[in-house]
Amino acid sequence: MKAIVVREYGGPEKLSYEEETDPTINESQVLVRIRACSVNRRDVLTRIGQGLKIPLPFIPGGDLAGEVVSVGTSVEKFRVGDRVIAYPRLPCGKCKPCLSKQEDLCAHSSIMLGAYAEMISLPEVTLLPIPPNMSYDIGASIPIDFITAWNLLVTIGKLDIGDTVLVYAGGSGLGTSAISICKQRGAEVITTVGEEWKIDRAQAAGADHVINRKKEKIAESIMRITSGKGVDLVLDHVGAPTWQESLHSLREGGKMLVCGTTGGNQASIDIRQFYSKKLSIHGGLLGPREDLVTVVKLFEEGKLSSVIDSLFKLEDAAQAHSKMEHSEHFGKIILKPR
Repeated sequence: MKAIVVREYGGPEKLSYEEETDPTINESQVLVRIRACSVNRRDVLTRIGQGLKIPLPFIPGGDLAGEVVSVGTSVEKFRVGDRVIAYPRLPCGKCKPCLSKQEDLCAHSSIMLGAYAEMISLPEVTLLPIPPNMSYDIGASIPIDFITAWNLLVTIGKLDIGDTVLVYAGGSGLGTSAISICKQRGAEVITTVGEEWKIDRAQAAGADHVINRKKEKIAESIMRITSGKGVDLVLDHVGAPTWQESLHSLREGGKMLVCGTTGGNQASIDIRQFYSKKLSIHGGLLGPREDLVTVVKLFEEGKLSSVIDSLFKLEDAAQAHSKMEHSEHFGKIILKPR
């Protein structure tokens, strides 16, 4: 099979399009022919060796959609030809969190890799069927971003009708996913962008208000939009550059939901402001498998939608990464193995 292999940490040029040995399966695994996989910021970070350092060499990617090629002898839920997506983490399936359907808390789990390829072997328990009306491109755009946004906004943030939410980077995969979820739940969405051309697209994606972060001070704009009240929730995956803006943007009793540090890891906090406004900060990374089941069902019912920015051939993964690193995209970037 063809695959993208990282043999050395570095820039997009380190994504090498190579011939690799076809994967094999054991009795509990399923062999999937990948029809689409999406590019995530996590893929960029693993490529450069930042954060979670993956041992070299490796095939990147954790979001995929495809069809079943073969199944192990003990596999019961899937047959050859079934259309599937995958939960983007590999839990142990035996610990207390796994048995209580909190796979995202499994201390023995590992992130999924290997989606930048023509085929992949996966445990049966990680796979979900996708609806007949769902394309492989949409399927591949869902897992990482929608699970993370759903878990933070709905499960942790208790997002409800009438809430006002600040979502950073409205043109990112996580941003567009969060906007869709907020609108499905009846919330008002304020988002940020860094380019003028992204304003119209953010509004088309469902944002009620769009702030150009390069021209406006975020917290000041939030207070103007909300008549001085602030927002109920902030979904922050930028980190250090937006940390103080996020705290200043929250209403009394508001929640800051953190799931990334693309702009930097270290930030300070005004403790007095924190307790005097009764704020709370919650971290999150993905969510349980059941969140993916819920999200896929809402897609099937037409209640959630994904924004696809562009499609690239698998061999052009370096161009796709470069586009993401330069923030030239709005929505999900998809790689097509075939």
